[in-house]
Amino acid sequence: MPSGDNNRGKKHVGIPINSRPVEEARKIQSMGGVASGVAKRKKKLIKETLEMCLDLKVTEKDKIAKLKSIGIDEEDMTNQTLIALGVIARAKTGDPYAATFIRDTLGQKEADKLDLIQPVQIVIQDDYGDDDK
Repeated sequence: MPSGDNNRGKKHVGIPINSRPVEEARKIQSMGGVASGVAKRKKKLIKETLEMCLDLKVTEKDKIAKLKSIGIDEEDMTNQTLIALGVIARAKTGDPYAATFIRDTLGQKEADKLDLIQPVQIVIQDDYGDDDK
């Protein structure tokens, strides 16, 4: 990802890591490792926060009444259920993106499946240096 003007005037930009002195290379690699750890922790926190928010119970009375009317159990009345029902509603109106999202989320994406109609036979021939044939 280009960093734009952030690298102006810096001598080290563009020099391969294997062309640098060992100590400098280790320092750069260490900084990269630390930055990677920070990014991973941040991404994990965002994921955990989203999961927590999705698991929160629905508190709006009108939405609870609607969920009850379609047969959703009280313990299943979460934000995740509301989102799923919203996506299904959009797919029912013909939204192809919603339909694709549902298909992919359920693991039914055609490109992810590999069905072999016939068994595959692999033959390895040794054609190296056998002039006796």
